[in-house]
Amino acid sequence: MSDTIAVKVEDIKVGDLVDLESCPYLHDHASAICEYAEVTEVKRETADCLAICYEGIDQVGYRIGTKLKVVPRKCVKCGKPVSHTQKTPDQPEEAEYDEDGNAYCQECWDWENDAPPK
Repeated sequence: MSDTIAVKVEDIKVGDLVDLESCPYLHDHASAICEYAEVTEVKRETADCLAICYEGIDQVGYRIGTKLKVVPRKCVKCGKPVSHTQKTPDQPEEAEYDEDGNAYCQECWDWENDAPPK
């Protein structure tokens, strides 16, 4: 399995790959030890609960602040690691996102047009 980072559920985005072994509800799922689950939707259920929908699994409600292990995001243009939310030692650069949820590093983002690079 790839290296993962702990991410709060409120910072998880559609397309993220979650290590199911880190999920308090799905860690015993048959596929938890051998694959990641792709996030297909994130929605607020209540003030204290976020529902995360996984491809082929259904949805799970998590308390705000719960951390799950996620495959780190990389810039889709250059492959440089980028942070989900803020600068950290292992992911030093904040990401910019296009409307499809693709991450871009600060160097690749088109700041003149405030848009993804062409």
